[in-house]
Amino acid sequence: MIDFNDQYHILAMALRLGKATNFKAVGKKGKENYQFLFSKLIKMIKIHFLLKQSKKMT
Repeated sequence: MIDFNDQYHILAMALRLGKATNFKAVGKKGKENYQFLFSKLIKMIKIHFLLKQSKKMT
């Protein structure tokens, strides 16, 4: 499990807003990092889709 502070760091790096010194792309830590990023990406897409649908209904 990625701790809360590391989550922000990983998201910042993915958006090119942070330094990539602690980001691991391989091994167990790399798997956790990418699973976290993709889960956040999926949530953002779902939120965007729901917002878009609600705008169409109004």
